[in-house]
Amino acid sequence: MAKNVTKGNLWGYIQSRPYASVADIRRQFSLESEAAIPLRTTHGVVYIGLPNRGAQFLRQLLREGRIALDFLPDVRGHVVTGVYAIQAPSRKGMPGGPAKGKGTRKRNRRSRRGGRTATAVAPPQQAAAASTTGNASS
Repeated sequence: MAKNVTKGNLWGYIQSRPYASVADIRRQFSLESEAAIPLRTTHGVVYIGLPNRGAQFLRQLLREGRIALDFLPDVRGHVVTGVYAIQAPSRKGMPGGPAKGKGTRKRNRRSRRGGRTATAVAPPQQAAAASTTGNASS
């Protein structure tokens, strides 16, 4: 059974592989198209061999900066042959890092002895930088 093409399904398919050809996208979502749809982008007018709905979803992903287009090199017009993801998927909600408040730093905690607070542990990058500059405290 063919998947219904939505922006989310299309993005999921594109980010799951290093390169997605237009032919693979048509096969995955059972999209029939005999004509190339012209789209206005920052590259100028590009032509993509997908139905209008699929082409519009690709245009939205391109505007959001999630994908890049691959063109035929020998054709004077910009004919899209495939796409690839340029933004790595994030599992924690924020692009490029963990969700807010879920970093790798440990929180200060009250110790059970004498009410002292434990010191926070610096992230490995800061600890390495401090040890190379001689600012690390022992």
